[in-house]
Amino acid sequence: MFRIACALLLLAPCGLRAAPTGLPWKIPPLDGELAGEFTVRATPEAPVLTWKISARTARPRERMIDLAIDGPGLRVRLAAVLDPAGEGTWELREAEVDVGRWLPSIAALWPDFPLGPLVIGGHVKAQGAGGVSGGVPRGRLQLTLRDGRVDDAAHKVQLEGIAGTIGVEELSPLRTAPAQRLTWTHGRYDVAEFGAGHVVLALDGDQLRIAELRLAAFGGELALSAMQVSLTRPEAEMTATISGIDAALVLPLFPQFATAARGRLDGSLSLRRDAEGIHVGAGRLALPAGAVADVLLKPSAGLLTSSLPESVRKHYPGLADLEAGRVPLRAEVLEIVIDPAGDAEGRTARVRLAGGPVDPRMRAPIDLTVNVRGPLESLFKFASDSRLNWGGGGNKR
Repeated sequence: MFRIACALLLLAPCGLRAAPTGLPWKIPPLDGELAGEFTVRATPEAPVLTWKISARTARPRERMIDLAIDGPGLRVRLAAVLDPAGEGTWELREAEVDVGRWLPSIAALWPDFPLGPLVIGGHVKAQGAGGVSGGVPRGRLQLTLRDGRVDDAAHKVQLEGIAGTIGVEELSPLRTAPAQRLTWTHGRYDVAEFGAGHVVLALDGDQLRIAELRLAAFGGELALSAMQVSLTRPEAEMTATISGIDAALVLPLFPQFATAARGRLDGSLSLRRDAEGIHVGAGRLALPAGAVADVLLKPSAGLLTSSLPESVRKHYPGLADLEAGRVPLRAEVLEIVIDPAGDAEGRTARVRLAGGPVDPRMRAPIDLTVNVRGPLESLFKFASDSRLNWGGGGNKR
C-alpha cells in the first residue's frame, strides 16, 4: 500500500496540462516527494521494499528526479534529469543487491527470462551513468561481484567463490570492455572437480569472447584456447592444454598392467561443446622432456620374463621384482595417445611405457605398448547420462 510522505510540495507553473511549447509531458510536471511500499509478489514470502521518489524543476521543461529503493538485500540510489518526453541523463549512484535473494523474483516477473533451473548467488555492487534516447537507456556500468556462485544443473556445472569487476561500456546492445577478468575458488563439471581459476572475457551482444581460461585440475593446470561463442547457440571447438596432471589419473587405460603411478604429464586434448555437453576428442599426454614417472606393475608372473631365455634373465634380475609388483618401474617414456573415435585399427587409446627398475644396479630395458579398444566412458566410470562425452559429437573421422 502506498503512503505519501510529502506529495506535491509545489506544482509546476504549467500544472498538469501539456507544456505550452514542444512535446507534452510524459514526466508529470510536479515538484514534490512521494514514498511508499511494494512487494514483488511473483514469489512466495517476497520481502517488502520501500521506495521514495522526489522531483524538482531546475530549469523550464527539465525535471530532476531522485529515486531510492531499500529492502532486505537491496539498496538503490538513482538520479535522472529528464525532458518532457522522458529523455535525458541518468546516474546510478549506488546499487547493492543480494543476487541469490532477488534474481528468482526478478525472473518470475518475465516468463521468458533465461534463468531456467540456473541458480545464481553472490553480492553485486553497481555504479554507472548514461542517457535515455528514443526510450532506450544507454550508458556505462561497473559491476563488482563477490562471493558469487553458479549452479547449472542442466549442464552439470558448479562454480563457487566467483569474484571480479566487469565494466559495461554500453547497455543496448550489451557490450563490456575488453579483457574483463573473473576468478573462482573451486567448482565441478559433471563428476570432475577442479580448483581455483580465472577467465578473461568480453561480451558484445550475443557474442561471448573468451581470451583465456585457466583452472587447477587433476593435480595440475588446464588451459583452454581462445574462442568465441554465441550465447543463444553455445557451440564451440577448443583445445585444452594440460600441464602437470597426476599420472595416476590415466591408470584406467591399462588396469590389467599397473596398480599405481606417480609422476606428472603434459599434453593437449581437442574439445567440442554443443547442446549435448562437452565431447572429448583426440589428444596426447606424455612425460615432459627429462621427467620420469614411477609405475607399479600389477603382479603377473612371466609378464616380462616369459619370452626371455634363462641366460638373458640372469643378466636382468630386476625383471622378476618388476613383474611381481615388488618395485616400481622407473618410466622415462610414458605416452598416452587418445582417439575416442577410433583409429584405422579400432584403437581408442594407446599407452607406451618404457624404462626399467628403479634400482640402477638392476637396470633392464622395458618397452611396453598397451592398446585400448572400445568406449572410453566405461574405463573412466562416467555416468551414463553424463554431459562429458568421449567421442560422440566430438571429432570424428
